[in-house]
Parts: sequence; structure tokens; C-alpha cells
Amino acid sequence: MLYTTQGVVLHHIKYRETSIIAKIFTEVLGLQTYIIQSVRAKSPRYSMSLFQPLTRLDMVVYYKKQRSIQRVAEVQNYAPNDNILANIKKAAIAIFLSELLSKVIHEEERNTPLFNFLWLEIMHLNKQAADYEFFYLTFMLQLSHYLGFGISSVQDIYAQLRRSGQHWDIDKKALDKLNELLTGQEHGSIKMDKHTTRHVTELVVKFYQLHIASLNHLKSLKILQEIN
Repeated sequence: MLYTTQGVVLHHIKYRETSIIAKIFTEVLGLQTYIIQSVRAKSPRYSMSLFQPLTRLDMVVYYKKQRSIQRVAEVQNYAPNDNILANIKKAAIAIFLSELLSKVIHEEERNTPLFNFLWLEIMHLNKQAADYEFFYLTFMLQLSHYLGFGISSVQDIYAQLRRSGQHWDIDKKALDKLNELLTGQEHGSIKMDKHTTRHVTELVVKFYQLHIASLNHLKSLKILQEIN
């Protein structure tokens, strides 16, 4: 059966000589895996730029419930993430978030609130001219609510990590900065040195790992921390 849907690219891998397998979170069908044939050929039907992390697509797709890998009939760019691709810091954020999303989203069914959240946040990242360094942190804090373990307060994070047996030192400066992020202060009004940023990031990642057993090592985190 054919479906018309929008989608957000999370990840792709090479398949055989000229094709790729792409994980795409769709508005209508949730997370799906698609084979995109001949995209790496000399004269491809589609550009590989369509399948970069967090690209937003307009799609016409085939769907059969019993299949683990689906096919596309048509795909085109909804709006290019030109600013993300041209900005090394934003590109690092996009790669990190796409890896995170690939590991925390598993549902193969429609989830309109989550899809709308991702769609709008990607648009904001692409358009944001300044003060986007901590975008990935505010994104993760908001995303947690769509995943069912919403982070409500610094005290909640601290208490849950302690109860889980993770008895590591969390300095007050990092907790204060995390509280600023949680209370919705504007990105530009929050200032963090590199050490504090890393500590806050580790704190949020550990909280995610506490709730999502499959979320282990995030390979792109090191690159993100070095660039930011």
C-alpha cells in the first residue's frame, strides 16, 4: 500500500555497491527502515544529501506490515538544512542528535506529538543565528517528556541517579546550570565553561541511560564536546 508522509532521517548505512539502508522517523508510520536503491551510482535518482542526519523529507512510500525493510516510491527535500550543513558546530549537534534518536526511538507506529516536536526543533536549529551551543541539551531535556520519563527538576535527576547506585560527584555549578536549562532560560543568557558543559552533558546522558537500557556509548558525543 502507498502512503504519503513526511519524515526525518535518523541514520543510514551503505548497502551493496550502490544502495543505502536508511532509518527514517515518519509522521504516518513511525520509525521505518527503507532501502534506497542506486543512490550511490554514477547517475543516481536521488542525491545522498537527502539522507544526511535530520534532513526533513516529503515521501511517498510502500508499506507492508510483514516486511522489516520498506521501499520508497518518491522522496524529495522538504526544506534544505543549509545552515546546519554549512556550520561545523551545528553539523556536530545534528550528528549527535541523530545518533541519540536512533537509539531511543523504536516505535513503528504514528506518534504525532513526537514527530511534530522533532520537525519544529530541526527547523529552529537550522534558522538559529546565534546562541545554539546548548541546543542539544535543551532538546534532550524536552525530548525526555515525549519518551515518558520527563525531567522535571534537578533534584529529581540527582535523587534518581543516587538511588540507582551511581554515586559520583555532581558539583553545584553543574546543577545550577542544569536548573537554568530546565527553567527555560534563553540560550543566550546561559553561560557555561567547557568543563561545566561536559559535566551537565554527562549528567543528562546518564539520566537517559538510567531509563533506556539500550542507550550505551554515544560515539558522536566526543566529537560534539571537542567542537563545542
